[in-house]
Amino acid sequence: SRFGNANRWGFFPSVSGAWRVSEEQFMQGLGLIDELKIRASWGQLGNQNIGLYNYLSNININQGTILENSVVAGSAITALADPNISWEKTTVTNLGLDIEFWEGRLNFVVDVFDKKTTDILTRISIPAQVGNLQGPITNLYSMSNKGIEINAMHRNTIGQLNLEVGANLAYVENKVDYLAGDIQYTTNRFGNIRVIKEGYPVNSWYLYEAEGIFQSQEEIDQHAFQSNATAPGDIKFRDVNNNGEIDINDMDVRGRSTPKYTYGFNLNLRFRDIDLSAFFQGVYDIDIYPFHNVAFPLYNGAGITKDYFYNHWTPDNREAKYPRLFLPARGTQINSANSTFWLQDASYLRLKNLQIGYNLRGRFLDRMNISRLRPYINAQNLLTFSQWKLSDPEKDILRQDLGDYPNAKIISLGLNLAF
Repeated sequence: SRFGNANRWGFFPSVSGAWRVSEEQFMQGLGLIDELKIRASWGQLGNQNIGLYNYLSNININQGTILENSVVAGSAITALADPNISWEKTTVTNLGLDIEFWEGRLNFVVDVFDKKTTDILTRISIPAQVGNLQGPITNLYSMSNKGIEINAMHRNTIGQLNLEVGANLAYVENKVDYLAGDIQYTTNRFGNIRVIKEGYPVNSWYLYEAEGIFQSQEEIDQHAFQSNATAPGDIKFRDVNNNGEIDINDMDVRGRSTPKYTYGFNLNLRFRDIDLSAFFQGVYDIDIYPFHNVAFPLYNGAGITKDYFYNHWTPDNREAKYPRLFLPARGTQINSANSTFWLQDASYLRLKNLQIGYNLRGRFLDRMNISRLRPYINAQNLLTFSQWKLSDPEKDILRQDLGDYPNAKIISLGLNLAF
């Protein structure tokens, strides 16, 4: 029901193997390394996660038209279809290393991977002039994710202190490998905002490069032409192609919506009857573009943010954080143009979970046949470290407003009781 007769079946094999080097004779007697294993794998997966019958040009009812001044019931095709769509394929090659030292007190897991996804199924846009039809879903482009992932763990006992510390770090280089020389844009009301383009991360931000804020009319006159409405206090854009005019040819990839690094670390401590556990998680090298209510204040009649209101440009506040205030009228929207002025770093580190507990002991518990009584306090999303302050950084990064409901900060008390 997803693909035509010629493309309904797929074959997706996989193979893996490992060599436990530590079991070899030449490794015996080495007290330092307890286990050493080398892994390798290769495999494919198929994806058919699209709607039913997208390979057919379906006819929808209730598509009336007007004939002789009367509405006549009818049916029509409202979306184009590609009859040759087939499986989206993902091929993963992985090389791994597992190593343990000092009777398991220190271990590392390292994986180097190459994940290639080809014939990615997605819907393409078509010009409205061809009948305002929805574009077809097709096998549009190919993408790769290459990188390395490292996990480390240390366990130890020092007197009455039991300690376990772990950390993980992943580096991923995401890139669109093939798009047949085409470029796919995503737009908002001010034009192109994201792009799928060969050689760049998928859904990269596509923006003008901002050079600051105009401080005088003289500065505007000496700069490349932007708009007849440009005034002191407006954002200044770089004339990339040096043609004396700011136009669409000055836009380019200026940021990424996929992180290069994801990482985390955890801590587990136990001293006598007290225990503590903590888990941190974060991402690095990722950008967010807050358009609604930030780059476009008074969006759809909404209120302006407090930060913008108190920190906008005026002749008496030339070092302002934001450009001048303006109404969203036609011809005065230069400051809302998609540019690096509004692009912000969305990297963050968050304390996802923290728990402290205490195991109670005593004769009273024995008389009550209670084998365990442990009160504890738990905190979720307790601390967040990020330059992005306007909303929760752990959000849908492609959503350009502040409307995502944030991860709640929760502090709770609990009791573990066992008889």
